[in-house]
Amino acid sequence: MVDFDETPLNSTPFGNMSSSLSDLSGLPLRTKIIYWLLSAFGMISNVFVIVVILLYPPMRKQLTNTFIINQSVIDALAATLLCLAALLNREGTRFTMKNVGAELLCGVLYSTAPLWAMLVTSAYGMVVMTLEKFFAIVYPILYKNSFSDNKVVVKLMLAAPWIIFPIFQMCLTVPTSGINSDGVCIPLAFWPSQAVRNGVGIFVLFVEYFVPLFSLIFCYTRMAVVLHRRVEPSQDAAHQGEAKRNETMARARGNVIKTLALVGVLYCICWTLNTSYLLLNIFGYPYANLDGDFYSFTVYMVFLNCCVNPVIYILKYNQFQAAIRHLLKRIPVTKNTGNFVFA
Repeated sequence: MVDFDETPLNSTPFGNMSSSLSDLSGLPLRTKIIYWLLSAFGMISNVFVIVVILLYPPMRKQLTNTFIINQSVIDALAATLLCLAALLNREGTRFTMKNVGAELLCGVLYSTAPLWAMLVTSAYGMVVMTLEKFFAIVYPILYKNSFSDNKVVVKLMLAAPWIIFPIFQMCLTVPTSGINSDGVCIPLAFWPSQAVRNGVGIFVLFVEYFVPLFSLIFCYTRMAVVLHRRVEPSQDAAHQGEAKRNETMARARGNVIKTLALVGVLYCICWTLNTSYLLLNIFGYPYANLDGDFYSFTVYMVFLNCCVNPVIYILKYNQFQAAIRHLLKRIPVTKNTGNFVFA
């Protein structure tokens, strides 16, 4: 491992946050408050989604909502890790000796690898959530055989992001982070050359942003085409009952698709500024300053992505709204005391 530069790699999202969070105690109070507010809102809102779905049997039994719960667990954990990172005081941290334990601590904890692993896991959790609905609409027979009748496929899809991206993150940060001659941990700073560093940065951005983006575009475009071409059932008197049921199911399915599509749109909005800015930095654009306020804003937007989905469910997901009403009915207010009690 060749040390060509004792500054953190700032050409990947992992590198950015290693740079931004490597000395949190030195950050402005405003920045700390923003991190803590995003973290608190992300934890509370995603736990709220999980509780609402689990307490409402009609939602709990549906496969799509299982994927939504999985996504909410990922986002809640990402928000928790953001809080822990913001609370971790690493000012003046020095290692008295360089050994395996110190190098691992530097590469895993001080590089904020778990936080960024969860943020990317969240992106791919959203992709598998979309794929479940994609197969249900575009390949219904395959969906029935592989999803409805085969729980192994579902478990593999749910587990894949949890397994792949923490490993991906460790493979990126551990070999390229280390302790310099002064005993200070410097994440993502040790590379054979600048060209290798930039190449890895582009590859990481491709995996973390462009693959999910293109996957979402393809899936929703294909679903839109299939739904547009689908022939409505006969409306004669003999089939009116069936037609009404099909119409109700189609309306509910359409609401779910629109909700998940909006989740994808918000992902693109939250990640695009940061990714674009990092690409400009990689290609040497002189004004792409990774220490400026605008860059910090792009990082806030990435963090915001683990908070926005519950808001979308509340505003757009009809069944989730029904589940909230169901939950509120179980918490009546007593007439005399005004206290809340569960029915």
